[in-house]
Amino acid sequence: MRKIASVLVIPFALMMILLCGISCSSSKIGTAVRPRLSGSPYLVLVDRDTYADALLRDKMDLYFQNVNRLFSFAPTVVVVDPFDPKAPGKNVPGIRDIVKQYYLKRHIAGVILLGKIPFMTWRQAAGITWVNIGPEDFCYGDLDAEFLDQETRYGGTSSDLGWLHSKATNNCDNQLVPGREHAPDGQFETHLSGKNEGPQIWVSRIYAPTNAQYYGYFDKMNDYYRDILNRLAVDKNAVVVPFKDILYTGHPDYPPRPSSPNYQFLDNFSRSLPGSQFIAFGVNAGGTVSELFSNYNSRAYLFAEVDGHANPYKHDLKNSSYSVQDILQKISAGHGALIQALSGCHGGNFSGIKDGLVNLTLAYPLSQGISQAAYGCSWSGGIEETEREVMKYLGQGDYLGLAFEKAQKRLYSKSYMKGLFANEITHRPHYFLPANGTDAERMAVLMTKLLRGHNLMGNPFLKIVYTNNSKTKGEQR
Repeated sequence: MRKIASVLVIPFALMMILLCGISCSSSKIGTAVRPRLSGSPYLVLVDRDTYADALLRDKMDLYFQNVNRLFSFAPTVVVVDPFDPKAPGKNVPGIRDIVKQYYLKRHIAGVILLGKIPFMTWRQAAGITWVNIGPEDFCYGDLDAEFLDQETRYGGTSSDLGWLHSKATNNCDNQLVPGREHAPDGQFETHLSGKNEGPQIWVSRIYAPTNAQYYGYFDKMNDYYRDILNRLAVDKNAVVVPFKDILYTGHPDYPPRPSSPNYQFLDNFSRSLPGSQFIAFGVNAGGTVSELFSNYNSRAYLFAEVDGHANPYKHDLKNSSYSVQDILQKISAGHGALIQALSGCHGGNFSGIKDGLVNLTLAYPLSQGISQAAYGCSWSGGIEETEREVMKYLGQGDYLGLAFEKAQKRLYSKSYMKGLFANEITHRPHYFLPANGTDAERMAVLMTKLLRGHNLMGNPFLKIVYTNNSKTKGEQR
């Protein structure tokens, strides 16, 4: 892993921090600009093309000020080179070193990845004859772990859908290339956990193809904060709960069941917020896309979970589907959900940003609606348990970024993953595990191959309740 050459701190009135000699290979990839505010730190990594827009910088500055007023969290902004679309993971080690150094020396709580920031492509080996390939930002949160690209296999390297030859009797993509078994191929596949399981910081990413979409995103966040701050200014003892209603769809193949863990959890969560309505979409009737968007546009929700079959750009519901453009165009301003959870394979796969594409998860924060953050999975697997964890911590007073980090800490732990994938070690043959190993040896190897693939997009600084003493309710590091 490459290291940052040096950090030069000049302690004068402007508090200018210059990050000198940051390099990945032989090219300089970053310089830092001054932190504008005081308080607990977080890191903002922004590519220099995005940061060059003066109007966008002004909108970002207002966002930083609003976050500081409500959370007492201040940013350090580091400007880096944009990724190469042909190799968007090339500078991941260098970018990760920047994050790691700020965590060790400045104790950052988390990092916002803004713009064309390199991303790791992970090869998820969790099946007998299939693999999933997709982006994974967990590498920027688990900073004491090792992420290794050390195997070359047959097959493609950049599938947006993440599935390859699932019905093939001889899945060549799973087989090592003779003579090059341990040569890097651009797909990371080995995670060696450090002494602290799970992430040490939260990670959130936002990307937009146009500056106009960035403007809309930051304007939407600043309007949200302005309303809260105005209400707190009028009444110093005010308790502000901007949005309360909960929307839950269940899976399109069957309606939500009142006996299911998710239904019960979200229903009870809604009951804990006075005046909140719990909308179980499709329980008695409905379940189509048109009815989903009708529900979106009927009110402003705190949280919405939408389950379905997905690829990065299309979500299938009952006998119908909706696209990224539907999200961008059909959710009305002032409506939708503040926090959007997407359940379904690959709805959180954002690898298309290398081609200037917005996936389903990014589309919600960039929409006209109130959504400021969304999360989904990069490959196969639902997020039902993730959302229960996230909502639980939000209900305890955490902000979204911290709640997401805590959820990952448990759901990415070895003990949890062993239970989730215990049946994998019993399959023979298995292309990913030692053919003649004991179950313990096979499990040890399997644990290095597995990640959850859950990625958070958008504004991490969201809470359920705001007061004038938010400083005491936020995370202090």
